[in-house]
Amino acid sequence: MEGNKYSVLLPTYNERDNLPIIVTMLAKTFDENKIDYEIIIIDDNSPDGTLEVAKRLQQIYGEKRI
Repeated sequence: MEGNKYSVLLPTYNERDNLPIIVTMLAKTFDENKIDYEIIIIDDNSPDGTLEVAKRLQQIYGEKRI
């Protein structure tokens, strides 16, 4: 039987600097507790490059997670 999977919906706007911090903290907490998860980043066309940071995080953590 498969366990639960948790989805975090993370709305963003101009969060380029904060996004890596929150994603790292969430991933670390989930991994340490052996919790299956995904983080869904919802960006509202941020002009500061938040989307590009989200794409880099997706490369780091994988498409299954981000």
